Amino acid sequence: MNYMVELERCRNVIFSFEDGECEPLNLYDEEPNCIVGSICSDNRQIGTIRLYEFYHDCGFYDRCDAVSGDCAEIAGTICGKSGKVLKKYLPPEAEDDTILILDQITIEKEYRGKGIGSGVVKHLLYMLNYQFGSGCVIFLYASDYEAAKEYGFDSDEYRAGCNRLISFYKRLGFRLIKNNVLVYREE
Repeated sequence: MNYMVELERCRNVIFSFEDGECEPLNLYDEEPNCIVGSICSDNRQIGTIRLYEFYHDCGFYDRCDAVSGDCAEIAGTICGKSGKVLKKYLPPEAEDDTILILDQITIEKEYRGKGIGSGVVKHLLYMLNYQFGSGCVIFLYASDYEAAKEYGFDSDEYRAGCNRLISFYKRLGFRLIKNNVLVYREE
């Protein structure tokens, strides 16, 4: 099946007004950059993808905690006491590079099982490197939210769905760290 992926880096600029003066705020260091994508086939959107782009420094843990529960789970697993990602999870040359967290990828049910999700994830680093010049390491938290919505986070169905997702990502080259947190990095 033929499909296209369009990625867009979202950078919101916030303007502060104080005493009648207008000033743009630089949130570059405070908030992660969001990268969103549309997955389309036959001129129709059939899926989405969302990543967060973080910078590798001591504030990594705090910024992850402010974004989402999944990002906080990832940060809690991969960060040391300093709040910085432990070197063992990064390629040797990634000292100052960006770190990406794959927050969400969705494919409409009728298009699942056709290799679209696999193709997007498999080529994700290439797409990110080509378009944005970044993407040496991607972390994700494998969670089956569809099963959680229907059966709850403590259900056997949820755990089975998470295990299926972990197997899926491992087949694509991700490595399980622990607690449903996986990493894919260029070697």
